[in-house]
Amino acid sequence: FRATLERGQVRFVNDPAQTFSGIAQPGSNTLTNLTVPSGALLASVRIAWGPTLSLNDLGLSLFDPNNVKRAESNELNLPGLTGKRESVVIQQPASGTWRAEVRHTLGLTSTAQSYLGTLETTHVEYAPLSDLQGLSLTAREEVYQTLRSYVLTPFGTRFRPGFTVSRYELASALVQGAQVPQYLAGQPRFTDVRDLPTRLMIESVQAGSLFYDAATTNRFRPDERADRLTAVIALVRAAGLRQEAEARTSATLPFSDAHLVPMQYRGYVAVALERGLFVADGSTFRPTTGLTRLELAHALVVLMNLP
Repeated sequence: FRATLERGQVRFVNDPAQTFSGIAQPGSNTLTNLTVPSGALLASVRIAWGPTLSLNDLGLSLFDPNNVKRAESNELNLPGLTGKRESVVIQQPASGTWRAEVRHTLGLTSTAQSYLGTLETTHVEYAPLSDLQGLSLTAREEVYQTLRSYVLTPFGTRFRPGFTVSRYELASALVQGAQVPQYLAGQPRFTDVRDLPTRLMIESVQAGSLFYDAATTNRFRPDERADRLTAVIALVRAAGLRQEAEARTSATLPFSDAHLVPMQYRGYVAVALERGLFVADGSTFRPTTGLTRLELAHALVVLMNLP
């Protein structure tokens, strides 16, 4: 369904391929410097050799600008059309000079082998958003990650980081960004959620009872703002951490208003803080305050990167 979420917020661009070649001597390595541009989301390096009946076997390793090995490929290459090639892919590579190491793996009894290689990179271009300049570099990157993942969308030329999110928007983001399984009941579950697109998102999250306050009622209140406590509980449950959270009902929270969080939900707040799903912005939690779009962007990035 992500194709339907395109609003012109991002454009993915394939950069011109960089080609290289060399001759691998038996029992030795050859090194080639490759340049990864800034802002690359993806880098792939491939090598191939021939002829079709060649018995030589090559391996490929890729080292980052700090000379740390980031990827390696050394598949068994059999004679025929499907062999004689190796490839590696790096997500969000650092910009700078990388090194491709090609090694001849068959030892001194084999022959010298020529090869061809390519480096292909992809970067993303974002539509200009006028209200991101005041954010920290980390916060901007979190916003950009949700935009390029089609989890959140801008309002025209603005992201509106301080706007609060509705309960429907939170549910939708959890389905689109937190891998909550899609589910649609045979009949509408909530009397105030009738159209199919909205039902799909809300009934999907409630199949796992992510919104604790809608578990035993027939109203979801999709247009009301999502408060911090409701959001934290939904995020922790979406992350698969419900059992851990509910085992910690006696958790001590570092907030002066911790008494406003019901005892049975304090473990959720503790887990959210420890896992980075929620970042405290002072000495209070303010459980009834609405969750902002910037706070949601941060939580979604953490969710998407959880193991």
